[in-house]
Amino acid sequence: MKVELKVEKAMQDDVGKGIVRIDTRTREILGVAAGDIVEIIGKRATAAIVLHAYDEDEGLGIIRMDGILRQNAKVAWGEKVKVRKAKAEDAEKVILSLLHHVRFSPGFGEFIKRKLLGRPVVKGDKIGVSVLGTMIPFKVVQTIPEGIVTIEGFTEVIVRRGKYTKEALFMFLEEIRKDIKEIKKFLFKLENRIASIEYEMRDLRDKMKSIEKK
Repeated sequence: MKVELKVEKAMQDDVGKGIVRIDTRTREILGVAAGDIVEIIGKRATAAIVLHAYDEDEGLGIIRMDGILRQNAKVAWGEKVKVRKAKAEDAEKVILSLLHHVRFSPGFGEFIKRKLLGRPVVKGDKIGVSVLGTMIPFKVVQTIPEGIVTIEGFTEVIVRRGKYTKEALFMFLEEIRKDIKEIKKFLFKLENRIASIEYEMRDLRDKMKSIEKK
């Protein structure tokens, strides 16, 4: 069973976590619950953990996903993707290519693994890991077995220095910046709307007091 959904921006708290938000009706159709893994098919297929939609998104037929997932699925905001319940296997080994010049010591793979526990990945995916407040980009270059796999406690995670260009790194980070910029715009509009409602409520209370005095 596949469902076609419109891609919308993720909220700030969801950026970089490999999650998507889908409404109740769609989850029921797909037969998934919060915490399950779904396959997202755009011009490329990738995977993510599904969570509940926000109340205001119920019934809209949308999927909220961040810029990294959109890169992996090769889709843009407003485009459509097909979503289905994923068949994911536990990863025996995952090899990651570091797309940024960062010095690391032995054991770095274990550190990154702890950050990615439970995360579904597919060969060719780009993923971001927050290290000391900085989003470090990686590319998944190999998984054993192939297909959609989840990183578990027993998974061997190997980090290698990869070939990267400033342009590729810029594109990766630019998607994150776009997410944050759009989220700030949304929050600004929301704050204005709340302020407007508060003003209307005060005005209504004043009118009610005036009527009571009469």
